[in-house]
Amino acid sequence: MRTAYPEVSQLSIELAFADRTGTVAKEPAPSSQSHAFYPPARAFFRFTCPCADCNGEFDLSASVAQVAASSSRASRSGTANCNALACARADRVTGASCPIELTCRIVAKAAS
Repeated sequence: MRTAYPEVSQLSIELAFADRTGTVAKEPAPSSQSHAFYPPARAFFRFTCPCADCNGEFDLSASVAQVAASSSRASRSGTANCNALACARADRVTGASCPIELTCRIVAKAAS
């Protein structure tokens, strides 16, 4: 991170997951996650879908770059859908993909 975003001293990413179909799933949505990155960390911001047997991921690289480039170091929130091609929660009868939706919050603190 030190090389990619030298102006950032700490980056926090909070991830919350929900079933975007709005139906009551047999399984509850995966637990929320919180990640903290410091200058020695790799600047790699892809997170795998937390569903069992799912091959999807959430790529937050562009969102992190926008927050890091912001002069105010403001936070950014957003949502994304899982991009899985194979998932245990997918509905194989209707062809629906993984129902997991990510809501994330990214906060960058400026280096002193």
